[in-house]
Amino acid sequence: TIRQPHLGIETAALSFTNLLVATNLTETVRFTAGREVPFTVPFGRCVFQDPLFLPGTVALEIGGHELVLMPRHLTIDGAERAWSACRSVSLGERTNSSSVK
Repeated sequence: TIRQPHLGIETAALSFTNLLVATNLTETVRFTAGREVPFTVPFGRCVFQDPLFLPGTVALEIGGHELVLMPRHLTIDGAERAWSACRSVSLGERTNSSSVK
């Protein structure tokens, strides 16, 4: 679940159907301060972070998918989606596994 109340993003939920997890995990990750990338996030890693102007941009690799969170939209595997279209997104196996640059 992605939340950014300042931008009106409250209910963006992503499901990764290709990840097998042995437990339920609830962890909050905040991208409020810069740090060296890449670093581990639940089920993946953060490969880019620009918190210079908050809210900034964050690029994640999770379950073989590239996710880029920007204030105006979410990019999933190179395709832009309006935040309003991300209430419930299911992501399965990805056929092209290039990495986020």
